[in-house]
Amino acid sequence: MIFIIIPAYNEKNKIKDVVNDAKKYGKVIVVDDGSTDGTANVVEKMGVDVVKLQINCGKGFALRMGYSALMSYNPQPEDIIVTMDADGQHDAKYIPDIVKKLRNEGLDMVIGARDKSNYPLFKRFGNWGLSKITSILSGMKISDTETGYRAIKWESLKKIMPLLKSKSYSIEAEHIIIAGKLKLKIGEYKIKSRYIKNKGVGVVDGIKNGIFAIRTWIRLKRGVL
Repeated sequence: MIFIIIPAYNEKNKIKDVVNDAKKYGKVIVVDDGSTDGTANVVEKMGVDVVKLQINCGKGFALRMGYSALMSYNPQPEDIIVTMDADGQHDAKYIPDIVKKLRNEGLDMVIGARDKSNYPLFKRFGNWGLSKITSILSGMKISDTETGYRAIKWESLKKIMPLLKSKSYSIEAEHIIIAGKLKLKIGEYKIKSRYIKNKGVGVVDGIKNGIFAIRTWIRLKRGVL
């Protein structure tokens, strides 16, 4: 079975289309990160499961709560967990191909590596820098460590979950650094991506993410869980 977790914050105008596309491919669980615009109400009216956080806690925290909520669905070792953003950046049509690559190549995780040719130069440069740092720290060469579009085996995710600490966008790199520490296998699948203006990681957030990635590596190196 495929579970699709979508963390969302104030995405009332886009969440319906995102969920409708995603639920063609698996069981959708939306984590409403303390939205104030009625995002959760839109999803509930669609008959889709929602994990509601009372206040805005950040993408990393919301994603971790989504992972915890999975336990009530009794996922099996062979089940696949897909994560994607709620703002329409990711196209759900890639889910079958990403999952196929995961299963056929014996991987633990597959990352939807974005074609960023339509992104502003500063965004591309920042993503390149963070991806370089995370690749070095994880011991794996990955072109887009900041994407939130991923598929991971449940049995592999269970190994990563207890080590996750991030409450922000830095959770994307944290996943990869932990996977490297655990010697998990990661692959990439190239996807087309929509650039959403004024969304995602800004310059300050990018710097914070880089620092958090280094701290995560140090924490794992010291065996501090």
